[in-house]
Amino acid sequence: MNPRFKAAEFEAGESVPDVRLCFSGHKYDCHLLSVAVFISVAALFSSSIEAASNAAAEVRRADITLTNAVAQDISLFAPTSFSEATREYGAAESALKNKQDAQAVAASAQALKLLEKAALVATQTRELLKDTVSLRTRVRELDISLLARVTPADEILKQAAASSEAGDNKKALESADKAADAYANIATQYLKEQRLPNLRKQIKEIPGVPSDQLAKAQAELDRAESSLGTVKPKELFTVVDKLKEIDQLFYPPFFRVPPTKLQMADFVLRVIRYDTRRWDFQNGVVIHASGTAWLVFECQPTFPRPPLWQLATIEKNLRVVEAVKNPAEEIALADAMRINPAVAMGSTITLKLPTYAKSGPQISQAVQQQIQWLLKPAGAIKVHFDDLTIRPVAMPGTGLVLAGTAAYPTTPPDPADASLTIDGFRLLLHTINLTPIHASVEAELEMPSSIVDPGTGHPGRVNLGTFPITSSCTFRRDLPQLAYGPWGIGNTGMQIKGTGIVADFDPTWAPPAAPAGSAAATPGWRGALLGQGATVASSPGVVSNSGYLSASYSFLSRS
Repeated sequence: MNPRFKAAEFEAGESVPDVRLCFSGHKYDCHLLSVAVFISVAALFSSSIEAASNAAAEVRRADITLTNAVAQDISLFAPTSFSEATREYGAAESALKNKQDAQAVAASAQALKLLEKAALVATQTRELLKDTVSLRTRVRELDISLLARVTPADEILKQAAASSEAGDNKKALESADKAADAYANIATQYLKEQRLPNLRKQIKEIPGVPSDQLAKAQAELDRAESSLGTVKPKELFTVVDKLKEIDQLFYPPFFRVPPTKLQMADFVLRVIRYDTRRWDFQNGVVIHASGTAWLVFECQPTFPRPPLWQLATIEKNLRVVEAVKNPAEEIALADAMRINPAVAMGSTITLKLPTYAKSGPQISQAVQQQIQWLLKPAGAIKVHFDDLTIRPVAMPGTGLVLAGTAAYPTTPPDPADASLTIDGFRLLLHTINLTPIHASVEAELEMPSSIVDPGTGHPGRVNLGTFPITSSCTFRRDLPQLAYGPWGIGNTGMQIKGTGIVADFDPTWAPPAAPAGSAAATPGWRGALLGQGATVASSPGVVSNSGYLSASYSFLSRS
């Protein structure tokens, strides 16, 4: 007797497949073997599952609160309390992993209490050190590239916050003054090494500028550069405001406040920062733009919730201005457009801010938190874009990419292991490449959890190579020579291996190899088809009423 599978189909979203066995040489042509797993067991252990679910929910709540605390810089302004909360969260996570549900719930509750305390401490610290906090905010807003460069100054400010938390306000203020000097030095270095040279270069390249206007701008730049050698931290942004005025003399708003959304292929990139860009006066477009942005595939789940969802909030009206001088009442146009691309200069934008945010630095910090939240949607992947040409479009804050590229991974990659979850499968993304009209990925397809690679313990995977993909995760691959397996099937003990993979996640296409009359033969079906193969027989033979699961079977795909 030579039993053989006529076809093996795994539908998208299935956790355990049905395996159809057709026995040639037997008096019955075909039998159906349905491999059923996970039946009745859940009912027997419902109470323990409910307890584990509650523990997981509490740890998740602590995790979200901890993440929000980091976004609000509570780790910076209440380092001792935040460190204690982090330790408790680590204990909760460890207890959950070890199935110690009661301990996980208790540690999560303690972490939440400590985070609440840390938030109050951080508010008090911000008020005590408000001058340095305000300077830090303005330096960070000066250019997004400075976010990484302020880390040494942040460490000094954290020492000041720790002293405040310990009750030593005198020492806290002394350390805060040192931090202010460090922030000012970082900003001054940026202005001298990047902002001023770039402005000088750009002004010289602008066609048709009257000589008297050019001379006036160059004189202003000379005065600004000279004053940077002696300027005090509190006076630094008088120089910055002068440089912004020079910008406004020559460049259009689309360049001064570049688009925060870029249409590229059928994706929309949300810009994190521009590292470089130039203005083409002849064609009215941004050229040679490089920087980083968030990319989102539309097939990924989103979890809409406000960034301050666990805090009491109050509505605050802020006036939209070119350059912020009073952060308690104003918001920069560039920031306002990230929240609402339709806002205009001089208009008012209403935001929900934490009730604790009363001073200028606190309000500015809360605004930045909302912007960061908006910039990084759920499931976002960071890409680096290079040498883009960007044309204005009718939608405010949006540009159309005409030339250039964008790619994942960045250095370092974010996330470290990008993937897409698609109907029970996972697409493990090694690279992403975008041009204005085309997107492609290099990726592996991971099977549903019931198809296991015994060598690694994770679900079975196949390398699909490089192929086109859309923002809605539409793609297809027909690889008749690609080997797969051996893979375990559910909890049957059976293992299969073979040759040929079809990955069909294209609703307009039906694979030619799909068995006639099957769901896979219709365009709406999504999943994977396995080509011909065989089971891996046990050696020596198994004597058991389920021994047939250890026998040797072959199966064929059908067209």
